[in-house]
Amino acid sequence: MIKVLKSLARNVGTKAAEMTIASDAATKSAPLSRRVVANYLEALERVMVTENSPSWTPQLRSRAGVNGTPTRYFIDPALAAVTFGASRQVLLGVYMQSIGGEVKQYRDEDKLEVNQVADVAKRLLVLDKR
Repeated sequence: MIKVLKSLARNVGTKAAEMTIASDAATKSAPLSRRVVANYLEALERVMVTENSPSWTPQLRSRAGVNGTPTRYFIDPALAAVTFGASRQVLLGVYMQSIGGEVKQYRDEDKLEVNQVADVAKRLLVLDKR
């Protein structure tokens, strides 16, 4: 199940087919069948860990083939990060990097301490004060 969750995290927001997830999560010593993955995916959706966005199929006769594989999502996007063991500090650092900021700390001579300060374009936001 953990390998399936990691595969879903790598493929979140895509139309990863059950066979794609099965081959991604499998190892030489522990192969996974499409059927086992289908059961895992169904169980994850039933306990509200994942949610599938079904494909829209037009009621028109068309030559164009429609991919019926659902787009797969975690109910909470943080689950994808947690699956890979990302900490709050790592996620915050990635977010700050994406908006051109930095995560810093502060301590003064009066022992006022702030563990995380978001520094974005010279505008400071205190994130974790102790």
